Amino acid sequence: MKMTKEHYNFIKGAISCLDKNLIKEHKQFIIDEGKAKDINKRLRWDCFHATKIKIGDGIGQDGLPLYSYLNDDHIDTALRNIIKELNI
Repeated sequence: MKMTKEHYNFIKGAISCLDKNLIKEHKQFIIDEGKAKDINKRLRWDCFHATKIKIGDGIGQDGLPLYSYLNDDHIDTALRNIIKELNI
């Protein structure tokens, strides 16, 4: 994984504060909606967005400077691991 431990732990801490029951309800909503091609990917990105963490590039975009060294695939890999570690 390419994400730094500092950024990984920051995101993990924020996601761990989310209500697991609401996440389960949201997953069922995604399933019922029937629009997501990859339900689990949609869920992990929705969890990330629920934390209100903004992704920046360290230059002109405010937020966590993930785009200065990662792309969305790298971020998704980290989110996948976080969700797995938190048993969500």
